[in-house]
Amino acid sequence: MIKIGAINEVKRFVKLKVRKDKSVNKAIGIHEIKEYLEKRKNMSEVIEKISIKTRQYAKRQSTWARGNMIGWLKLQPQDLNIFLKKIIKLNNLFYSLVFISGALFAQEDKSETISLQTLEKNELKLNMFELLVMPAIGITYERYINPTSSFGAYGFVNFGIDEGYRYEKFEFAPFYRIYFQLRDKLDNKGLYTEVFTGISAGETAFFDYDSDTGNYGTLYTQEYVGIALGVTLGYKFINQSNYVFELFAGAGRFLNEQEIRAYPRVGLSIGKRF
Repeated sequence: MIKIGAINEVKRFVKLKVRKDKSVNKAIGIHEIKEYLEKRKNMSEVIEKISIKTRQYAKRQSTWARGNMIGWLKLQPQDLNIFLKKIIKLNNLFYSLVFISGALFAQEDKSETISLQTLEKNELKLNMFELLVMPAIGITYERYINPTSSFGAYGFVNFGIDEGYRYEKFEFAPFYRIYFQLRDKLDNKGLYTEVFTGISAGETAFFDYDSDTGNYGTLYTQEYVGIALGVTLGYKFINQSNYVFELFAGAGRFLNEQEIRAYPRVGLSIGKRF
């Protein structure tokens, strides 16, 4: 069990934070290796304790077999040691495999694939593109529902209305996001699409246009508050330290009548999953 990677399996198992009332916690080796990882036992003590528990378990199986399998092929006393050694080897293999698989299926939702990275349910990102180009502050908070979807909100404050590509002074936009991934790689990353609704306020300038003469007249400014509906397409990268890099582009269209009909949503965001 130890030689084929049980210690690493238990380390991963501990990170899953399985509830203590789940039966998988009773598997032989989990408690003993936890004691080793917590430096309460040395490796020799752990191996001895696991061996004792395994032999005890094998003897219980043998006792049950003698009492409930009458008429089956019986082992002679001289073959009992061989029989027990085979059971121990099988148990070692079985419990090494069950550490993680048992933990996965012990969770509330048995249809979900659990990833170590999806144990972190929150994400906070800063839009570096808007910060450098406009300048403006664009911050996104994202909360995962499951490994393929999330919800959150985007906040935007514009400090350079005369310099950037957006007329909005500020925006608050709740969103719902869906990720498109292979079934064995579900982890809230990769290609995604997002539907959002935005509430924003800004100021724009435009010339009065005379359609009869084809001339532009007086320059007007207009302050507005708009409610928009939009779609974004993007791609997210995440490393082993849970740092996030995200590229996206989309647009929102205002639902109320005003001079500005739509606005872009583009960005290059960097953040942290936690």
